Amino acid sequence: MDEQGWVNVDELLKQANAYGHSLDQKLLNHVVETNSKKRFAFDDSRQKIRASQGHSVDVELGYQAQMPPEIAKLKYAPERTTRLLMTIVRVNDI
Repeated sequence: MDEQGWVNVDELLKQANAYGHSLDQKLLNHVVETNSKKRFAFDDSRQKIRASQGHSVDVELGYQAQMPPEIAKLKYAPERTTRLLMTIVRVNDI
């Protein structure tokens, strides 16, 4: 694995199968493309793969840190807004 967390796909498949895991390019593509949380990503050449989040080792993803907005815009249905606000008030009063 390089310092940005990228792993060579061919080496990953080779090592996975050497350790008894049945993994091929088709299954790997399926996992990357269908994971609802987008946990994995291929590089532009599709020759390398990395976790997009949840690393257990330090990696440099190349993202620039940003400050969150002062006011977060939440999209809630009007009928849920009152319950959400009451929950926030209760949590903040503790």
